[in-house]
This record gives sequence, C-alpha cells and structure tokens, in this order.
Amino acid sequence: ESPPPPPSPSPPTAATAGGGGGGADHPVESASFDVEAAIEVCFKAGHYEQARSLAKRWQYHAWYLRVSLEKLSSPSDALVYISTLPPSLQSEFLGKYGKTLIEEDAKTTTRLLSNICGKKTERKLRPKADKFLHIFLGEPRRFLDFLKKVVEEVPNQSAVVYNTLLDLYLTVHLYDDDHHPSSSSSKHRVEVGDQDPLRKGVVAKAGKHDDTKLTPQQIEEREANFQKAMLLLKSQQACYDVNQALVSAKIHKFEKGMIYLYEKLRLFGKKWVVCGRDDDDDTA
Repeated sequence: ESPPPPPSPSPPTAATAGGGGGGADHPVESASFDVEAAIEVCFKAGHYEQARSLAKRWQYHAWYLRVSLEKLSSPSDALVYISTLPPSLQSEFLGKYGKTLIEEDAKTTTRLLSNICGKKTERKLRPKADKFLHIFLGEPRRFLDFLKKVVEEVPNQSAVVYNTLLDLYLTVHLYDDDHHPSSSSSKHRVEVGDQDPLRKGVVAKAGKHDDTKLTPQQIEEREANFQKAMLLLKSQQACYDVNQALVSAKIHKFEKGMIYLYEKLRLFGKKWVVCGRDDDDDTA
C-alpha cells in the first residue's frame, strides 16, 4: 500500500512571508516549493524580473521592493506597490526607502506620505509625521507641502514638526525650484544653538542671505510665507517651542514674529512650549 502524500505547506502569512521584513498581510495560496529560497536563487543569478515576479505573486513585500529599487531601478513600481499595502507596512517601507524614493519621484512620495500621516489613514493606524522628517532633507518645497497638509489634517503633532514648519516658512523662498539655495544665500552655515539636529539642518542649509539680492518673486513669496508663519505662531492648535521659534525668527529677520514671541516669553517665562488643544478627534 502506498504511503499517503505529504501535507501541503502552510500558506505564508505576515509572520512568515516577507524576505526579511514585511510579509504578506493575509494568507495567500499555498506553494509546493520554498518560495523565498527560489526568490533568493533568482536574485543571486541575476534573474531579477523572475525574482520580483515570485515576490509579487507570493507577497514577499521586502523582496519585491529590494529588487525593484536596488536592481531594476523602478521607483515608480515600488511606489505603486507600497500604496497597495496596509498602513503598517506602508509606514515600515516608506521609513526604510523613503529617502531613495523621494529623490526619484518627490511628488508621488510626498503624496503617499501625506496620505498615510493624514486623515485618509485610520487614526489608530496613523503614524506620526516626525517619523518621516529625515526623508525630506534636501527637498524643502516638498517638505513644506508635506508638513502643511499633515498639520492641517491632524493638528496633534510634536513640537519638532511645528518648529520645522516654521523654519520652512521662513526659508523656503531662498531655494529655487530645484531645491538649491538661490544666489542670495551664502555658503556660510548658521549657528542655531542647541535646537533639534533635524531643524538645525533645515535652518543651516538656507545659509546667511542678503535681502538686497532677493528677486521680486522671492520677496513676494517671503511676505506670503511670513504671514502664514504668523498664523502658525498664533494658532491655538500649534505646539511649538517658543525659544527655538525665536531663534529662527531672529536669524531670518522675522520681526513681527520676534515681537510676538518676546511678548509670550515676557508673559509666561523664559522656557515655554506652546501646545494648543487636541482637535484630532476624528474617528476615521
């Protein structure tokens, strides 16, 4: 009598599929072979399309993204793939590959990050924006777009987020559309005390600048953003460090902001972090 056939292998799940980080978020059909071993063999042999095809079919997300970005140079495919994943995996892979993706497709990456940190994501699954701030260094205009949208939709953010947004309002006019400092900015770095290293990078990259060399377009943008910065400082929802905000206002000659912040320090003491009420009470 012939022995019974061996049982079929269990289908991969979130705990077993993923190629070293981030597997399938639900079970898929069972395989009659070791899928990850097959992906790795194809990968080592240079058969990248086959490796990626296997990874996509069996939902080995980390392998799919690794092959797409490291071997096939397909950031658009990677972004589309990430957008189909559940929020927890989107957050994981955007945190890992976000810097690479934003250098290749800043617009799409910014939109995806804005969505996952905004109201399109269920509140209990929504990551905080400050997890992704490092991704935007070197992309000041996209950085500004991201933070504006996030704080508008989900005001309950950290002081680092709000102080960084203030810095961007005060400096973004110094950058051209390619994110390079304009001719009005010098190469000298600005000393900004002991503020957060990320914010220090934002302020310092703008450099010292000569207002007399600003173009009419830069002056117009600066004035518009200075008004937005003033609204930010006065917002009851904003949470920011007053002392760090004052440093930024001094460096960038934001006189109205300086007067307003000095008044706050006079009323409330030398050390004060402004935090408004939590209006993020959505149940989405």
